[in-house]
Amino acid sequence: MDKPGRRWYEVRAVLYGASALGSFLALASYDPFDPSLNAVASLGQPGNLMGRVGSYSADLLFQIFGVTAFLIPVVLGYLTVKHIRSLAIESPRARLMGVATLGVALMSGLALLPVIAEHNGPRVALLLRWQWRGAIPGGGFLGRMIAGALLHLFNLTGTLVLLALVLMG
Repeated sequence: MDKPGRRWYEVRAVLYGASALGSFLALASYDPFDPSLNAVASLGQPGNLMGRVGSYSADLLFQIFGVTAFLIPVVLGYLTVKHIRSLAIESPRARLMGVATLGVALMSGLALLPVIAEHNGPRVALLLRWQWRGAIPGGGFLGRMIAGALLHLFNLTGTLVLLALVLMG
């Protein structure tokens, strides 16, 4: 006999799994020439595997979070596995804070790459000035805002030390 709530866990697992797969496909197949909120494109079908919804949502997520947006399908995949196994998430608030802290540190660190590139030679600058699909800077809007605030408070060295400490845990 199924224990109470088993079906509800299964329904949520399917929803989380579909969301994880859909968000991953939308982000992975992002094309800067697809229609989005800040790009005009033809009325034809976009190249994004999730269609127009995927095109718009991927662009919005990348603009806000940068490459750190890929944490969204990872977290949804984690929730899928937990719900498939009918396991409760231990300390959900602490886990949410941990994922948020990781996301903020990654966004800030990725947004700092161009700043670090300015202080190094041209070879390093080429490496550190990469963009996702040639259009999206690594840290996104939030990463640039947080990195700017950290640079204002701690300068470059202090900011890098702080982010390294946060990422080490």
